[in-house]
Amino acid sequence: LKPELEKLREPIFDCLNDTYNYMEVLSQKILERTFFKFPNVIFSVKEYVLEFLQEQKEKCKYIIESLVDMHINYLFT
Repeated sequence: LKPELEKLREPIFDCLNDTYNYMEVLSQKILERTFFKFPNVIFSVKEYVLEFLQEQKEKCKYIIESLVDMHINYLFT
């Protein structure tokens, strides 16, 4: 069963990356619509938002890795 569970690791992280990319694009669209009158502000806020999203992605990646490892390494008795 362990090899079969290992096959799930890649799709799980693909999903995480796809979600991150979608949120990045969505945040840029929201920023452009919100601050269209202030183009100078967009850059500053965009950096902050992208940094925040990256931090959350790393935290989520750690949690997902832990959960996947936990399930893969679980001893069936």
